Amino acid sequence: MHTLLPFAEIGAVGVIAHVIEQKLERNGYGSRVVFVKAATYVACALIAYAEWRAAIFATGQIFGIHVSW
Repeated sequence: MHTLLPFAEIGAVGVIAHVIEQKLERNGYGSRVVFVKAATYVACALIAYAEWRAAIFATGQIFGIHVSW
């Protein structure tokens, strides 16, 4: 179940961003949607970075390599 957590996090970020984008467009602030999209990409990149870092750390531990982060 732990392996599905990043997918749920990215899905939640996407759904929340979509709702915010829709509300901004309906209220006449369509030009601000770009900022929400940029923030969404940054949030997804941070989630992916954390997972890659954890995977590399775990792989290093399996092979006996000291990874100091």
